[in-house]
Amino acid sequence: YMTSQSAIMCYKLCLLILAIVGLENILPGLNCEITTNDCINSSECKLPFQTVNNGCYYFSDKEIDFNRAVSYCESLTHAHNYEITLAMLDYDKYEDQALLHSVTVRNKTFWIGGKTEDRSTWKWRDVNLNAPFWEIDEPDSRENKCMVAQRNVQNSDKIRSYVYDHNCSNSNYVICQTGTINCPEDFIRIGNYCYMKSSTFWIPNLSWKEARDYCQSLSVNEGYQADLAVLGL
Repeated sequence: YMTSQSAIMCYKLCLLILAIVGLENILPGLNCEITTNDCINSSECKLPFQTVNNGCYYFSDKEIDFNRAVSYCESLTHAHNYEITLAMLDYDKYEDQALLHSVTVRNKTFWIGGKTEDRSTWKWRDVNLNAPFWEIDEPDSRENKCMVAQRNVQNSDKIRSYVYDHNCSNSNYVICQTGTINCPEDFIRIGNYCYMKSSTFWIPNLSWKEARDYCQSLSVNEGYQADLAVLGL
């Protein structure tokens, strides 16, 4: 069940995606969109994930090294319909701050997805990161090439969490994050939605109802619901 607030958030995300990629790349012809009762930015997350601001995160109760943490989060993808990775900051200031607050409350050290190979460039997987809440003087070791989030250890008068470099072989807790939905064959992923664009630029012999029936027919016995693409409320 999706609340009206969750639905509005999902539609806003859809509009943002359309603005970024350009309407002309999506709208010509018949466009089908996969819709589900779950939205990656909804207020409801599937267990064992829990809501942090608008995202879904899983906080592990076991400590493992960084490489095993990466594999562990990815292994959860098979049990859900979303790509799941180590948590990443740098995308939404308010969500990032909410996630770090969750770290502060738990008072544990958690692996997140930042890593470096040459100490000059830190990345979230293949994407360069900006300054994701580094603690003062961090990163501070040439030997530490993986990233954790934990409560500050330098200024006890102002308790909050920051990002630190850590040795990848250390054992820490893990934060996994749901990513984008995995799209079926013939659909492409745009943001957190799946779209199928017809191969014909324009189909004049299909009424709106016929076009919608066509989209809905794509999801018969497939475990998802498809419909005409939605631009907004």
